[in-house]
Amino acid sequence: MAFHAVIFDLDGTLIDSMGVWEEVPDQLVRRLGGEPFPGLADALRTQDLRGGAEKLIQIYGWDLTADQVLEEADRLLDETYSTAVPLKPGAGELVRQLHEKGVPLCIATASTEGQAVGAMRHFGLADCFSFVLSCTRYGGKNRPDIFLEAARRFDLQPEEILLVEDSLYSVRTAHQAGFGTAGVADTSAETERTAMEQTCDYFFETLADFDVPVTAPERG
Repeated sequence: MAFHAVIFDLDGTLIDSMGVWEEVPDQLVRRLGGEPFPGLADALRTQDLRGGAEKLIQIYGWDLTADQVLEEADRLLDETYSTAVPLKPGAGELVRQLHEKGVPLCIATASTEGQAVGAMRHFGLADCFSFVLSCTRYGGKNRPDIFLEAARRFDLQPEEILLVEDSLYSVRTAHQAGFGTAGVADTSAETERTAMEQTCDYFFETLADFDVPVTAPERG
């Protein structure tokens, strides 16, 4: 059976952005007038964005609210995603090939919609995607809401849609909701590789190896 639409994850799947999250805390602290200490990114690793902002305020004694720190972090990330984050191998070619075949595509990401659009626009790929969905609006990928919203917008059933991801918990969620799943290796998820290979319908070292039957939907 061929799939008739594709949901792409962004970070670690389409773009190699994991290094960004190592550098952004230091850059953010400097923007706000502080001096980052060694291991700052590690100290924030277990925090969500708001928790990280609150921890920075506590560490540096800033007279700022968490919202103000998050606004500056968003500006920094928007700039970084639209100028400095590289594509993963094979990503650009695959997206263009599927788009040229008339396959509907979207992005479902934990990053913001603006960051996803900025990254894709930087590589001339933004027009290949019908829409972008962000976990900031639909909740995390440990629940299927974001994937089901994509299916609704595509006007297709979950089993007609392929999710391309690098994260184990995301593919598990999508698999349980009836979506096809294709995993792609990423260095940040190396410890999950065996489980990914066992869980996904397909698994590839890079998107240049992508070999899944995907065709444009037939519309009556």
